[in-house]
Amino acid sequence: MPWFTRALLMALMTLLGTSAHRATAEPIDVTIATGDYPPYVHNTSPPTGLLIELVTAVFRDSVYRPKWIITSWPRVEASVQNGQAFGGMPYRRTPEREQIYNYSSPLYRGGASIFSLRGRLPAFNPKAPSDLIPYRVATPRGYWFEPEFRRAGVEMYYSNDEVHSFQLLQRKLADIVVLDTLHGIHLINKHFSDHPQQFSWSPGLPEDNQNVDNYMIISRRYPNASAILKQLNDGLQKLRDNGEYTRILQRYQDTTTNQ
Repeated sequence: MPWFTRALLMALMTLLGTSAHRATAEPIDVTIATGDYPPYVHNTSPPTGLLIELVTAVFRDSVYRPKWIITSWPRVEASVQNGQAFGGMPYRRTPEREQIYNYSSPLYRGGASIFSLRGRLPAFNPKAPSDLIPYRVATPRGYWFEPEFRRAGVEMYYSNDEVHSFQLLQRKLADIVVLDTLHGIHLINKHFSDHPQQFSWSPGLPEDNQNVDNYMIISRRYPNASAILKQLNDGLQKLRDNGEYTRILQRYQDTTTNQ
């Protein structure tokens, strides 16, 4: 066999071997932390929900595979900050967070509402955090509005989780709950299905009741974070371009009108 033919065959074998290795290579786990936040994240085994499905699809054709940690929101943030997790989701941009984390491209857009016991807050239309000073706000720690509410002097009653916040409303130990609209409605329908009409919701503060971008916060200490972030952002754009992004979001749409 002529030497150039042997060389060509060896080059082809090397190329095929490299491609086969890539195809069969073990996926690289990427740790992503989040909270139990239906319909975006359901703490099931394995986890499900809008964001779980979305991020899984983003990495589907890459070497990376999401490894989920579902925990409390303070632990989500701590794990991202110290490099134990690549990212945490979902989060809004705030000046305080921008000092600590990088951000992905927007994952989705969503608005917040103010939930209360029906009839308890007639003609309630706050325009600024200071308008909430007469009311007790039930909330878990770690929400985007916490620093601003604290600066305004709003009284916050810290709950164990979002369901506990609604229970505090029931017991009249708190007056309002501020939550993503879809998340709040989902919790009412699931955990208070015997009497969901006891709660009502109205638009939140002007900056909250519009559609606001929500992101994945990205660690500045996680190994190879820049390359993973590029894959995440490129994958999100690909899903938007091919229509899969819209199809995933539409499957999780829920009513946002009072019953």
